[in-house]
Amino acid sequence: MKCILAILIFVLLAMSMSGCNCASSNNHGTKVVGSWKLLSKEIGIIPGPVSVETDLIFFDENEGIATNIFQVSRTVDGGKEWIRGHDFYPQDITVSLFILAEDQSVLGVGWKHLDEERRAPAVVHSNDRGKTWTQLEIDFGDEKKLTNGSISFVDICFESPDIAWLASDVGLVEISLHEQAIRIEKVLRTEEKLFSVSCSSTGPRVVVVGKGAVYRYGDQGVSRLYPPSDFTYSRVRQIDNDIWLLGWKRLHSNSNSVDTGESGIILFSGDGGSTWENRTPKEIRFFSDIEFRKGKGWLTGSDGSLFYSDDNGKSWHHVPVPSTHDLYSIFYLNEQNIWISGLNGTILKYGVD
Repeated sequence: MKCILAILIFVLLAMSMSGCNCASSNNHGTKVVGSWKLLSKEIGIIPGPVSVETDLIFFDENEGIATNIFQVSRTVDGGKEWIRGHDFYPQDITVSLFILAEDQSVLGVGWKHLDEERRAPAVVHSNDRGKTWTQLEIDFGDEKKLTNGSISFVDICFESPDIAWLASDVGLVEISLHEQAIRIEKVLRTEEKLFSVSCSSTGPRVVVVGKGAVYRYGDQGVSRLYPPSDFTYSRVRQIDNDIWLLGWKRLHSNSNSVDTGESGIILFSGDGGSTWENRTPKEIRFFSDIEFRKGKGWLTGSDGSLFYSDDNGKSWHHVPVPSTHDLYSIFYLNEQNIWISGLNGTILKYGVD
């Protein structure tokens, strides 16, 4: 009996000294009122030649747009049926992500193939809910060098109605928006290709992430942040003065360098990126997107993983969904209308019956 007691005390002491700030994951104490329904699956609505992720935006309960890089599609029935953009979208432009402007117009960022090796950055615009699109002219200003290489725009966020920031494969790009055109105001070059950018009016002006790198840009200029460096950070979100990082790393066996899989991580900072807490709810391959409203939020990940929190991510509740495909972007219209996009055109919708 004494031996068992000693072992128990040792385990408790080890847990208390481990310093883990991991968020708890459970299926108790958190009630999800509504339910998730599968609107599409497999390659039904937005097929591509390879497995690709999807980004989406909804203007109301019925009208929305989606991109899977290879094409843009529209829906007018809440995501049940989709119209491919052969007739209303410039087919030589590849769009990686959409953003909804203050006036309900949409910007899409991506690239245009010049030849087999070179790309030119591209921005498209729609002011009629995706019915028609225009490629915006780019005034490179003093950054004419950007026209010489192979450059892609990957992500975008608005600092103000007229100023936006772009993540690109050459660094962080500031643009100003004009009628039917954008002007490149500034390029903050980085050694790493950047994947995601997030703007805030209250915290750091911009936080941007890339492979093994996280940068913060504010009134004091650019500074590098130092979360765990063995992860690739693919998504950053600034929500209510907090910074959230979503990342992943390759796993290798101890005996050799053989790749044995991937492991995702979620990090939280409430002090502008000076310190980080591990808020990972469960070990899965990767996490894709996170969205909060008034402390209540959703988190997507690999293999149909979906989590819900009602305490600003301190704890997470695993929510079963009718899909095992990787889940990607979250679009929150209101508490009763939330959509999630996934691999190969998977679209899930949350609602309260």
